[in-house]
Amino acid sequence: MILELLRAEIAESGMQSLACDLAFRVGFSLNDARTSAMNVTLKQIRAFLEIAKLNSFTRASDRLNTTQSSLSVLIRELEAELGTRLLDRTTRKVEITEAGREFAPFAERMLLELETGFTATRELAARKKGRLSLAASPLAAAALLPKLIASFRSLYPGISIALEEVSPELLASRVAGGLYDCGIGVFDTLDDGLTAISALNERLMLICPSNHPLALAPDVEWRQLADHDFIAVTADNAARRRIDRYLALAGVNIRPAFEVRNMTTTLGLVAAEMGVATWPSWAATLARAYDVVLRPLVRPEAFHTISIVMSKERAPSPAVEAFISVVKEQANNLIDPS
Repeated sequence: MILELLRAEIAESGMQSLACDLAFRVGFSLNDARTSAMNVTLKQIRAFLEIAKLNSFTRASDRLNTTQSSLSVLIRELEAELGTRLLDRTTRKVEITEAGREFAPFAERMLLELETGFTATRELAARKKGRLSLAASPLAAAALLPKLIASFRSLYPGISIALEEVSPELLASRVAGGLYDCGIGVFDTLDDGLTAISALNERLMLICPSNHPLALAPDVEWRQLADHDFIAVTADNAARRRIDRYLALAGVNIRPAFEVRNMTTTLGLVAAEMGVATWPSWAATLARAYDVVLRPLVRPEAFHTISIVMSKERAPSPAVEAFISVVKEQANNLIDPS
């Protein structure tokens, strides 16, 4: 109903003067204005404005594709709600009253604002505009998302993206708390308030210095890591817990020589010949910027899964749905296959 918009605006401090002015000019109280806002309809407003513009029920009925009797009913209902006559009509002519002249600009403004709101909502639904707040682990933000975001922006230039790096151990709780529309990273377990969509499931690799003995083999078994200094992320990281499970499956118990909070830190340490580490294949391009080599880990084969998480309490916006679609369609195409 059109004046529900007015009622909402009245609640805002900046619209109090508009409501008071409207109530005074057409001859009813502010409380009446608030009550009438619940009963006046969009059809009534449009009917009044069209008749006032054309000074004719006949021409207005043709323009609105309705009958004159229907317009008469709409105008009587509107005048009853406002408690005053808006139009004087005789068998020969229609004239707008003083109250009608005062009411018309407010009605036009409300109709314009509502139509603007309809347009904005349609653009959001059509993904022509919007905003996406995205949280990501530092590694995903650096190695995976730049190309995905570039691809997304080429398809949806009207949607802005706010990307924030979040520590892996905090990522799930931040998204569950509604601080972000969605998050992307590695998740070992999920909060009950989250839902997850798998985006990538890539090989987990070994990285070692180019002159390291393990660099000579085409692949490396997990048990071989026991003979070398091992660099790992801290135990509160989901990626670390996954690595520990693979080591247990291989019957290996390794105490890391170094523990780091950010996976990218392992690259510098490995390049400095401080040890070996694991690395996801989807971030191979970033690793190759350092003097390290990558080898598949086997027995067992290991995988590193990237997921998109969202709050169950919030329906995904059109921008989130568009982002998920792009990730599903293009993530694998952006991975370095070598």
